[in-house]
Amino acid sequence: IEKLDDIASWLMATFREYKISRETLRPLVQGRDLLGIGFVPGPDMGRVLKELHGMQIDGVFETREQGVEMAREVSLRLFGREVC
Repeated sequence: IEKLDDIASWLMATFREYKISRETLRPLVQGRDLLGIGFVPGPDMGRVLKELHGMQIDGVFETREQGVEMAREVSLRLFGREVC
């Protein structure tokens, strides 16, 4: 049990150090955001959302607006076209 306490303490300290919280893990960009810029619903849009969420977690962008701006670029990279 002590080992688990040590691990939990380390994990919580790491979360604080990297400013990780429920809010930072929640996707900033959602499907409705992409629909608003002309994306078509479907699996390709889902892949773009998943990629954007990974980029968010990696610190590539910090706001919903930045993520939405990157959506077309991600679509072009993944599919060679915009998912519109």
